[in-house]
Formats: sequence, C-alpha cells, structure tokens
Amino acid sequence: MKRNKSTKASDVSALGNLTAPHRQFSWLVVGGVTLLIGTLVALLGGRQIWAFQHWKQARAALEQGEVEGALRLLQECREIWPDDPQTSRQIARAYRLAGRLADAQRFLKIARVQGLDDETATLESQLIEAATPEFARVEAELRRHIETGHSERNDVFYALVQGYLRQGRAEEAEQIATQWMTSVPNDWRPYFYRAAARTQLSRDLLSTAFAGAKEDYERCIQLKPDHAPTRLLLGNAYLMTGHFDKALPHLEEYVRLKPDDPAGVAELARALRGLARGQEARQRIDEFLSRRGGNVAMYLIRGDLAMDDGQAPEALTWYHRAEALAPHEERVIFQMAQALRAVGRSDEAQKYEKRWQDRRDLTNKLQEAQKRAALSPKDIEAHHEVGKTALVLGQESLGLRWLAEALKLDPNHRETHRVLAEFFQQKGDRAAAEFHRRRAEARP
Repeated sequence: MKRNKSTKASDVSALGNLTAPHRQFSWLVVGGVTLLIGTLVALLGGRQIWAFQHWKQARAALEQGEVEGALRLLQECREIWPDDPQTSRQIARAYRLAGRLADAQRFLKIARVQGLDDETATLESQLIEAATPEFARVEAELRRHIETGHSERNDVFYALVQGYLRQGRAEEAEQIATQWMTSVPNDWRPYFYRAAARTQLSRDLLSTAFAGAKEDYERCIQLKPDHAPTRLLLGNAYLMTGHFDKALPHLEEYVRLKPDDPAGVAELARALRGLARGQEARQRIDEFLSRRGGNVAMYLIRGDLAMDDGQAPEALTWYHRAEALAPHEERVIFQMAQALRAVGRSDEAQKYEKRWQDRRDLTNKLQEAQKRAALSPKDIEAHHEVGKTALVLGQESLGLRWLAEALKLDPNHRETHRVLAEFFQQKGDRAAAEFHRRRAEARP
C-alpha cells in the first residue's frame, strides 16, 4: 500500500511535469491566433484606408478633369468595395466625362442594382443623356438644377456648356460658362469652355470674341499649366493672327507634353516657319517622320516648306501624301493647285482650282444653314440643308446628326429620307437604303 501511495505520488508529480509544456504550448497557440487575427484586422483596415485614400484622390482628379487617372483609381477602389453603389456611380461619372457613354450607362445600371438612391441616379442619367443628341429633352431640368444650387452643379454646368457647343449655340454656351466661372473662379474648366464658345462666336480673327477667347486660354494656363489641349489651342489662335512669337512657347510646351502627337509638331513647324526658321521646322518634321507616320497638317506644312525653297516637285509629293489622307479638304485642294501650276501642269491645276471654289461655296452654304438652324431650332429645312451639305463635303458624322434631328422634327420628311437612302446606298448598306427609300416614296 505504501508503495502504491508512493507510486501514485510519483505519478502525480510526473503528470505535473508533463502538463507544464502543454500549458506553454497552449499559450503559444492562443498568442499566435491572436497575432494572426490582429494582422488580418490590420491588413483589412489598411486596405480600407488605402481604398479611401484612392477614393479621395479619384474625386479630386475628376474635379480637375483628370478623367483617365480617376478611372484607374476608382477601378482599384472597386476591387476593395465591389458592391458599393457610390463607387460604381463615380465610375459611371468618369466614363461620362471621358465620353464613353455606353460604359457610363453600364455602371450606372450596376449602381442602381447596388442601391444607389433615385435622386442621384436620375441626375446621372440626365447628365449622360445631355451628352447625346437627346440634349434638348433634359436641358430645362439641368438649368433648373443650376438655379436651385444643386450640390453637383459643376457637372451640370459642364453638361450644359458641352451641349450648347455641340449644337452651335455659342452665345448660350458663353453665358453658362461665365456663370460657371462665377461659381468656381479658380477652376480652369469654365475658362477653357468659354474660350471654345467665344471662338465659335468669332466672325473674324480681329473680333472681340476671338480676343476674349485668347484671354480665357491664357487664364486657363495660369490655373492649369500642364493642360495640353489649351496649349495647342492657344498656340493655334496666335498662329491664326500671325503672332508666331507668342504661339511658339505654347506649342513647344505642347510637344513636350505630347511628343507623339503629329498635330503638335505640325503646329510647331508652322510657328517656326512664320519666324523664318524653316530649316529648324524641316528638321522637327523629318525627325518625327523618321519614327512614325504623319498627318494631313504635317504633310501640308512640309510641302509648304519645300515650296519656300523653290522645290515644287518635292512639295507636290508631300501634298499628294496629304491628299491621300484627306482628298476633300479645302487647303489640300488649294495647295495641290498651287504646286501643279508651279511645275507647269496648268490644266490639272485648273481642275483643282474649280474643286476648291466649289467647296468654298458649299462651306459658306453650310455655315449659313447652321446659323439658321441655331436661330430657329424648329426649322426642319435648315436642319435638312445642314445635313445634306455636310454629307456632300464629306463630313459624315455632322451630316448624319443633323439629318437625324430633321427626322425628329418630322419623321416623314421625304427629302431627308431620300438623302439618307442615297447615302446608305453608296455605303453598301442595302437594308438602311431600302428603309429610307420606302419612306421617301411613301404617300403623304
């Protein structure tokens, strides 16, 4: 019995010695799990903070018109918040501002499914619609948002001014841009779009409106020095008025910002030519063309430089390149006539001169019809005339848009259906051609 007791005592002692490591292991497990949970919490919390920072940066980018950067940031936010309606709505907004309306509609639909409130969804839908030919349907409601001081009135201002510019309603675009400017005096966008409106309003390059456009572009650059489109447009404005020295720094900066854009190099070469720096202009163009193809403007200015040097055959080669890209452009036709006369091919030159004069007459006719349509939005004949003349000039998107507007005013307008039937027949779209032909031949 004593041995038994002794044995039990020793067993208890041994058991105690065995459980001590087990207790230590248990604490290690608990500590490890706690650490893991803490790490996960910290990680998830860190991702949330990261997403929130990206969200703020994206919103700021959108307010500054940096759409592509905002889209990248918002798509990263969506990876963290895939079911958040506000994130989906902001993506829709970014796509709208980028002009990708189908994508904007798709993400707005996603946001609605995720629970976006009706008021916000309705506004976004109106803003998307304002970027389409259906602008007139939402115009009054958007103006009401401005009058009531809507919290998102910057987007409403943008939609209105864009809509007016697309419709050629430059005076209204200028008024809205000025009102927008008053609302946010340190925002570059209203200055940019008011400049565009004032350019539309210009009847000649010496007009007050054109001078005001240049002032607005200058102010835009003060507020946003790296805005490449403003640099290009301001440089072009100075070129048009012969201020080559003022144009040069803006065009140089544009080329620095957009080195792969042939339009910038072509405009820069025009400025250099105007400053009697023809050799430098040729070098800039030839260097660009050694790396990639050019555009119509680049081939034209390269031909002009050859004409300056008395090299008419070389100039004709460059003009032929421009003609291959834009056979109906007035300046291409005019320069071809000049080069053909310079090389003694007068008969051919005369044909180009007649084509040029015909197109000048059509262009004047188009501009007059656009003015009538802008002054009388219900004038179906003016809408028809703009569309038909634009198609003759090769401006297909403009022509089809105006013809579509004519059919909205009168779905049975036979002359408009006849023009569309001929257009689609030439394009090989037999179904569309037949549809419009039947409508054109239908009895009143």
